[in-house]
Amino acid sequence: MSADYTNKDGETTSYTGVSLSALLEDAGLASGGETLVFTASDGYQAEMALADALACANCIVAFDEDILRMVMPDMSSKLQVKDVIEISVE
Repeated sequence: MSADYTNKDGETTSYTGVSLSALLEDAGLASGGETLVFTASDGYQAEMALADALACANCIVAFDEDILRMVMPDMSSKLQVKDVIEISVE
């Protein structure tokens, strides 16, 4: 699927990837109050509630050239993690 993200400068970019909620459901994480942690290759981490991720219809794990990135429209820029190497549940 595709999703658009507008950065702080007002520039909009379209990304293509996999629905985050579908990915989580396929992994058997369809409910609960756990926290997701997105980790980038440089060690940066961002957290969000699993329930919020499951409810986000347009959040995707995008294919950006040769890396993965979180595209989370209408959410905090802190969640727009680039070069994702791990998504874990705490």
